[in-house]
Amino acid sequence: MATSRETARDELATFLSTYLVTTGLIKTVVKNKLGIITAGIFPLCYIRNTGTNRARATLPNDYPVFYFDIVVYVPQYGWTDGEAVDALDSIEAKIAELVATERHDTRLIGFSGRSTVTPVKLKDNKDYYREVIPVFVQLYTI
Repeated sequence: MATSRETARDELATFLSTYLVTTGLIKTVVKNKLGIITAGIFPLCYIRNTGTNRARATLPNDYPVFYFDIVVYVPQYGWTDGEAVDALDSIEAKIAELVATERHDTRLIGFSGRSTVTPVKLKDNKDYYREVIPVFVQLYTI
C-alpha cells in the first residue's frame, strides 16, 4: 500500500503543533488553508507541498520521500524589529530541535535545503518576516 503525502503532511503538522503551539511560539499550524493568513492569527506556520520522490518499488527500502516548505510568518508590527527577529529565530530553532529528535522506526524528518528569510507585505497591507524552511518526510510502511 502506498504512503500518501497527506499522511506525511498530517504527521508534520502534528509535530509542529506539539513543538510550537504548545510552547506558545506560534498561534497555529496551517496545513492547506493559506487563506487563514489574512485572519490575523500570527505568528503561524504554513505547510506547503513541494513534491514527492517515489523510487521504483523494487527494493524493500524504497520508500517515498515527501517534500514540504514550512513557511513561518512573524509580524513586524506590535513589537520591535529585534523582538520580531528573535521570535523568528526561536521558531526556527524549535523546528531544528524537531528535526533532530523526531527520528523513529516509522518516519524520518529532515532538512532538504537552506532556509530563506524575506520581509513581505501581506493582503492586510502589514509587514511580516517570512521564513521558508524546506524539509522532507519519509514514512516507512511495514
